[in-house]
Amino acid sequence: MAADAVLAISEYGRREIIEEFGLPPEKVNAVHLGVDAAFFGRPAPRPRSAPYFLCTGSDYPHKNLPLLLRSYAWLRTRWKDAPELVLSGHRTKTPGIYELGPEPAPGVRYLGEVDRDALPALYLDELSMDELADRMRAAATDSTLRTRLIEAGRERVKRFTWEQTAAKTVEVYRRTTRG
Repeated sequence: MAADAVLAISEYGRREIIEEFGLPPEKVNAVHLGVDAAFFGRPAPRPRSAPYFLCTGSDYPHKNLPLLLRSYAWLRTRWKDAPELVLSGHRTKTPGIYELGPEPAPGVRYLGEVDRDALPALYLDELSMDELADRMRAAATDSTLRTRLIEAGRERVKRFTWEQTAAKTVEVYRRTTRG
């Protein structure tokens, strides 16, 4: 391999690079991109005044939007007045979930790409459909849980500063040039 080090912007990306190119794990470094913490401190414009679920991101397969849509559809069969699911994000060149149009399913609305200053982020773990639907309902109906989750998100974002991104990148460069 000609490169002494490879930078990936996530642990998922790091694993994909190692697997796809057969690179030694010690040469591939996950350096998460920074997040402007102030972005999470101001309220985001709401697409409507009623509660809603928000999912931002591209339609790349690893984002698992089909699971989200199946979970939401299942939730709506059991909770008729479930909050709307609002999707926003970049469409890839590969036909994907966003090819379904602005209203891919009842209660689901696709906003397209939205200016980053207008959106907080929500990241989903690998969950079963039932678990994801249960969490969506709990977050929409339990104000104590919702407040706790919002605060946990604000604390988590503090781990992803641009200063940390720069420091980790410089450390990879230093390690590489010493070797």
